[in-house]
Amino acid sequence: MNWTFVGTVVTPQPGTVLAPPYYGERPKILHNETIGQYVIYIKMLNYTSNPPGGSASWPDDYDGRFAVLTSNDIAGPYEYQGNLTDPSG
Repeated sequence: MNWTFVGTVVTPQPGTVLAPPYYGERPKILHNETIGQYVIYIKMLNYTSNPPGGSASWPDDYDGRFAVLTSNDIAGPYEYQGNLTDPSG
């Protein structure tokens, strides 16, 4: 399989969890047939107490937030819809 770079899918958006001090990991892209769009869920970590690459530890760096974005095309552009909160977070 050969992959082709088609562009950046998610960019930082100041004032949201898509900007520092948050850092995303484990993005999931799904196609939602009900709305006819692609949806990205991204687990967001908060590095206010531990810097990226430092000694971040669970649960200090995780406050239960997942960013949600949608697009009509899998390659984007994606629009930030808000975030879900994991009540156990």
